[in-house]
Parts: sequence; structure tokens; C-alpha cells
Amino acid sequence: MKILVIADVHGNAEALSAVLARERDADATVFLGDTVLPGPQPNETMELLRGLSGTLIQGNHDIEMLEPERLEHWPPNWLAFAGWVLGTLEPPGYDFLRNLQSQGEYLVGGARLFLHHGEFSDRPRQALPDTPDERLVTLAGGSDAPLVLFGHSHVQFRRMIDGQEFINPGSIGQPRCGKRLACYGLIDDQYLVLEYVDGRTIRKKRPLDEEEFHAKLLNHIKKMHAKSVAHMDLKRKDNLLVKTDESPCILDFGAAVIKKPGFHPFNQYHYQVAKQFDYNAWIKHKYHDRSTDEITMFDRKYYKVTWIEAVASIVKQIYTGLTGKRHNE
Repeated sequence: MKILVIADVHGNAEALSAVLARERDADATVFLGDTVLPGPQPNETMELLRGLSGTLIQGNHDIEMLEPERLEHWPPNWLAFAGWVLGTLEPPGYDFLRNLQSQGEYLVGGARLFLHHGEFSDRPRQALPDTPDERLVTLAGGSDAPLVLFGHSHVQFRRMIDGQEFINPGSIGQPRCGKRLACYGLIDDQYLVLEYVDGRTIRKKRPLDEEEFHAKLLNHIKKMHAKSVAHMDLKRKDNLLVKTDESPCILDFGAAVIKKPGFHPFNQYHYQVAKQFDYNAWIKHKYHDRSTDEITMFDRKYYKVTWIEAVASIVKQIYTGLTGKRHNE
């Protein structure tokens, strides 16, 4: 029996969709918590998660969504983003959150597992590859289940302690392994293999069919904007993955700007600038930083230098003139 093990999606429906498509033959799924907060695609992510069968437990951010008073200590910008996620998530998503199970021992496809989101009650809150054995074993809750699965730290690793294996499959939505990959695990015949969605950033690999790739990327950007989300940092080549099927995957929404409903002039201005950043980044990647004179009439409507980019360009020119060095991104 093939069991898919995932954790920490954090509202990244693009990455989750890629993993589910790759492992579509999985017989069951184990989910270790943290569905959509803080992420840019709450409803799209929930729709995918609701279609899974298996054992799904809650994470700390899932609890916070049902008890928003826990968010009061968050910084103002994060609190505003969390408020947008809470307000955007539709009722079926909240029903799903309420039905997530608690940590504990479960029998999944004949495999006896202890499932834990991975958050310790004291600091440091997360389990990392250098966490001492005596601390890591507390995640088993006294169970002698042969496999203890947990997440929370977003770092993929495994360790054997006195015949009991502790495994973090990594994060699908916000990996922190030094590689921009959607990480997950597979249990097949009671052995767990750690996996990831393969691909390379556009910094290291150019797509074979650039025209098709950039047409798909433009479509992704438009769909993202239709959801009132602007990425704002797409110019970074490390934030754009060329998957093995040659399709684009947008990564790292840490700088994303969410358009608030109602009258919020500063936010709406910021959002419009961020949207233009996204389109300018698309032009940059498609035309490889060549002269703007080469932009076609069809593509030119997407290109407009913002005042922030104009000032940054002047600063770079001054820097180059003073130091003789070219400032790379």
C-alpha cells in the first residue's frame, strides 16, 4: 500500500497540486497539519485537501484559524495578512479545519504510526536535525509505534532512536531545506522514502520551449492577480521553478501583497505597484534582460517601469560608476 505523507502546505496550492499529480496513485494520505495560514491560496488549497482520503491532523496555524485570539501577538503586517486569509476562506474550509484530528497513534493502511504536528510546548518550538535525541523522543508521546511522523520545522530529515524512526517529510508550501522544492514522503510496504517535486530554478535552467513556458507563466500571474494577490518578487530567478514537465511553478510568497477589500488607498496603491512588478518580471524573464526595444507590440502592454524601479536603476548606475562593480541581484 502506498501512503503519501505531507505537511505544512501553508496555502501554496500550486505546490500541493504538483505533488498530488505526481503521486496520484497513492492509496491514502497522511497530513501533519498547517493547511493555509499564512499563504496566498486558501480556498484553492482547501479544495485540494478536502479531496484527500486518509488521516489528517491539525497544526498550530489550523488551531489559530479557529481561535483567532491566539494571533494577537503577531506583528501588524502578519496580522493583516492573517486577517485577509481568515476573511477569504469560505465556510467549507472552516468545516474542514474543525474536522482535522488531533495528534496520536493511528493505523493507516496497516502501518502503525504516531502522528504529531511537531511543535514542542517550550522553546525552541520546532524539531531540527540537531535536536537532541532526548527531546526528539517526546514527540512520540510515549507510543512505541515504529514510525513517528511530524512536521512544523519545514526541514526534511529522519533519525532512528532505539529502534523507533522519527521522520519529518519537510514542507510542501514553504520548504526550508536550502532547496526550493516541494518536499514530502511516501510509505510503501511500511518503508518511508523522502521525496520532492523535481525541477530547477530558472537561474539554472532555461525551458526548452520558452514561448509556451512564458505563456503559461503569464496565465499563472493573471490568475494570481484575479485572487487579489501580487507576488512582487518574481524578478528573483530563484523564485521561479522550471518543473520536469517544463511548466512554471511560482515559489516563495514571502513578499506578496494582498489587496484589501473596501477603502484602503495605501494598500491598493501598493498592490497596483506590486502587480506591475510581476508583469515587469515576466518581461524580464521572457526577454532575458535585453533592450526594451525588442518587446513585441503584444507584450508591450504589460511593461511599464514603476518609479521604484526607476530609482533603483539610478542607484545601480551610481554604484557601478563609483565602484566599477556591477550589482547583481
